[in-house]
Amino acid sequence: MTDFDEGDVLWIDSDPCDVPERPGGFPFLVVDLLGWAELWVVAWVRGVQLDERTGMPVRERTLRVPIDQCRAVYTERAVGRVVPAGGTDAVVIGPPKGYRRRDIAAEGR
Repeated sequence: MTDFDEGDVLWIDSDPCDVPERPGGFPFLVVDLLGWAELWVVAWVRGVQLDERTGMPVRERTLRVPIDQCRAVYTERAVGRVVPAGGTDAVVIGPPKGYRRRDIAAEGR
């Protein structure tokens, strides 16, 4: 039995799979558990390398992964400006740039 299962997202560092464009590692979605490479120590898995910024699939891979491989942690990245403490920022309030607020009352509905 492994510490992960199909559908889990693992963080793969450079030890099991050296990817030059991702020297710090990458998230990997486990699709299939294929079997043992070393009984109760390392498993073969098939899955998809994910883009760490978007979560979109990048490449299919088959990897040898330790059964105690750590999971990737999802982090929500904030987009936009930071509002100063105690102040307001008029740019943050209202519709996004390029859009306008729809005035339903003026449309006669």
